[in-house]
Amino acid sequence: MSRQQDNKNILKEAFEIWDQTKGASVDHWMGIMADKVKFKSLADGRGDFGFTEKRHSREDMRGYFEGLTSDMEMIRYRVDRYIAEDDMVVAVGSTKWRVHATGK
Repeated sequence: MSRQQDNKNILKEAFEIWDQTKGASVDHWMGIMADKVKFKSLADGRGDFGFTEKRHSREDMRGYFEGLTSDMEMIRYRVDRYIAEDDMVVAVGSTKWRVHATGK
């Protein structure tokens, strides 16, 4: 199996566990993540989503996950497509969360 396929399978398994546990698999993510990361969310730290600011390390990512799961409950997480090239894998999909404070 190619390195690209191995990396794709690692990410696919992580997202499947993420969905199955409804966001409770942070330790799994920490176990597969490099010390140095480059992470950006579409929300980019705006408004009530300060936890979505850019992240650059594994420990930074722990803060992201804690912010994400402390105020919201995951309804579902679905990845529709994985794209692998060299040592990079991109996951394209959708997710649905409920905010504890509003129930929406």
